[in-house]
Amino acid sequence: MIYAKKTAEIKLKGRLNMEYLSVALVDDEEIVLEDLETLIDWKKCGFDPVYKAHNAKQGLELAMNNNIDILFLDIMLPGMDGLELASRIRAFNSRTQIVILSSYREFSYATRAIEADVFKYMLKHELTAERLTETLGKMRAKIQESDVQRIAMMQSLLHGIAFRGEDITPTAQKELSSLRDPFRLAALTLDEKSHTESGKSGKPQLSISFIRGMTSGSLTVTNVLAVSDRILIFAASKDRADAEDTVNFINLLEKILAALEENGTGKFTAIYEEECVKLEQLHEVNDRMTEAIKNASSLGAGCFTVKEAVEGDNQSYTPSTRFIIQYVKEHFTENIALSQIAEEIHGNSMYIGQCFIKDVGVSFRNYLNSFRIDKAKKLLATTNDRVFEISEQVGILNSQYFSKIFREETGQTPNEYRDHNYHAQKTS
Repeated sequence: MIYAKKTAEIKLKGRLNMEYLSVALVDDEEIVLEDLETLIDWKKCGFDPVYKAHNAKQGLELAMNNNIDILFLDIMLPGMDGLELASRIRAFNSRTQIVILSSYREFSYATRAIEADVFKYMLKHELTAERLTETLGKMRAKIQESDVQRIAMMQSLLHGIAFRGEDITPTAQKELSSLRDPFRLAALTLDEKSHTESGKSGKPQLSISFIRGMTSGSLTVTNVLAVSDRILIFAASKDRADAEDTVNFINLLEKILAALEENGTGKFTAIYEEECVKLEQLHEVNDRMTEAIKNASSLGAGCFTVKEAVEGDNQSYTPSTRFIIQYVKEHFTENIALSQIAEEIHGNSMYIGQCFIKDVGVSFRNYLNSFRIDKAKKLLATTNDRVFEISEQVGILNSQYFSKIFREETGQTPNEYRDHNYHAQKTS
């Protein structure tokens, strides 16, 4: 048991402007876990969340499934002692700082702790708020120093894989594990106008370290790679279930573009991959982005998918308009409204509606109706489905309303259109 209780509010030195670090406490005695939790105000000291586990198995699962920065392990755990658990964690994670908590002043334990690359071996009954805070501060400093070194190594590895097509070695795979494969990938390219305005010869030097750590929803920028006037953005989801969240990624890119311009770095165009990317796809995807950037080089700053930029489709539209167009493609069979789409991207329906009219030239409702009628025309010309069935298939449940807007769009009734086009197709 930890006997020393919290005696004063302790603040970590040097914590200003530093992110929270995550902590895991592993002990089979609930009272010890409670004492550790209340010994200091973890969040005020810069540590959040604080996980708890009651045995070695739970502790190992925590370490494998979460990005744990600091780990406190009881040396006497059922099934596996803390030192063995530390060794297992070290096999796949060299970054986490580990502290062994023990009730015994045993030299053999301390020796094994060194072998397991443990940061510190501490006696429970001597643990005070001051000692705990001091140890946490030292671990934070070590993590920060380690991260600087790891980032430099990762930048080098990513550069080799993305731009030179180098193989992904086991070492590279281990060092790049923080990408939480699969990840989102985007390329930003400096607009030609920004080149001219800079008044500098040669290629600009990009100061973009502030981008790392930017978030939108569940997505966080984990890595940034700058080469000449090109920036690669790597973003991973904290929750793997949200790995396909395109909305968050678009919002994140817009935030980054605004920050770059505000910071004086320049005005950029963003090209992003529509799907999540795996590490082994990095070189191939980067090649596609390079081609997309060439095709989008004359455009103003904005966000474009690789597919859009390559095909030249909707390149000058605002991100919200492009999202609406994609949303209609995927959900036209459903009962959808502009207000519903606005909620999806956390926007104002009136504002994005105005942007849509400015970009496309028609209102959202007219665009949706035209899209549905185009789909209906194909079904009328290629199937024997009845009009009311086709009406439902394109998302219009009232067949009379469907016939009305069909006539407005084509100048014909659905049956008249079928009579002409269905037979023409049969005889062609």
